[in-house]
Amino acid sequence: MIGYGENLGSGFPLILNAWNDKHWIKPELLEQPELLQVKLTLHIQNEPINEHLSNRQIAIIMAIKEQPFFTRDDLAKEVGVSLATLKREISILRKNGYIGRGGSNKNGQWLLLKKICK
Repeated sequence: MIGYGENLGSGFPLILNAWNDKHWIKPELLEQPELLQVKLTLHIQNEPINEHLSNRQIAIIMAIKEQPFFTRDDLAKEVGVSLATLKREISILRKNGYIGRGGSNKNGQWLLLKKICK
């Protein structure tokens, strides 16, 4: 019975879901019917992500990358936005897993959690 599960092809969607959850580059599946074989290429590296980021959010991430110890006030000045706007954008970036904060509020630093393309 164990062998029958392999023939259903139910494992490939699980692989795709796992790769998507890790933000790895999508696996390539090449069917070669004349050889009765299938070639699966798995790329185990992060795929750059920025499909839902605004220019302002990208600017915030780039500023954090350059100076992770910026305070919110410093970051707002660097990006050229009000403190209220910065707080709103940081909330979105945190919610979507792009940035985090390590250490205390006073002496901590910003953490980049996902790679992005410029």
